[in-house]
Amino acid sequence: MKLVGQKEIKIDNTFAEEIRSRCGENVFLCYQCRKCASGCPSRTFMEGTPAELMRYVQLGMVEEAMKENTIWYCLSCQTCSARCPQDIDIAHVVDTIRIIVQEKNIKANTRNARLFNWLWLKILKYMGRMYELGLTGMLNLFTGRPFKDLPLGIKMTLKREDQIWNRAAMEGGGTKPRKGDAALTALLLIHGMAMNGGVDHALGGAVGAALGWVLVELMF
Repeated sequence: MKLVGQKEIKIDNTFAEEIRSRCGENVFLCYQCRKCASGCPSRTFMEGTPAELMRYVQLGMVEEAMKENTIWYCLSCQTCSARCPQDIDIAHVVDTIRIIVQEKNIKANTRNARLFNWLWLKILKYMGRMYELGLTGMLNLFTGRPFKDLPLGIKMTLKREDQIWNRAAMEGGGTKPRKGDAALTALLLIHGMAMNGGVDHALGGAVGAALGWVLVELMF
């Protein structure tokens, strides 16, 4: 038997140790059973499986771990963490790598998934809960398509128009507002209530009080 291309291989565990210091997970416990890969619902869209990502970290292949889209297509559904026989919280490892990538501003072709993740975390940080309308609007704005979902938004507003008016009239005991104000009032309802006590919430309440309306939160 002839060995071709034999050379000494050095494993750099600096990256693995940094992840361990940040999240407390020891990636060297992974023995590549691939249960995480077989259960991952996003595997079809990833360039590499969660198991491959763990191997990259073990071998110190930092560029491969950070630049592939695997970490950005992770749904944080915890399926991999629940299936791991070594009790490694793989989803936590993925989140940690995301944080490192953001801190180092590493460029990667993620088809806006990285931007989506950054906006998501910023909204949670400053508002305490997810604000779907704002997330969609900012994502479209930052990707240069500010009016991308405007037709759909108008269609959804008009579809829920009667329910909005009937509920508001029932709660407030007042008269039905002018039909021409439908879009503005619907946006006030969605925008203000989604802020959960922020400035826009107070503003929406003040506007509603001035018009004699009672604003109520609706599930869309």
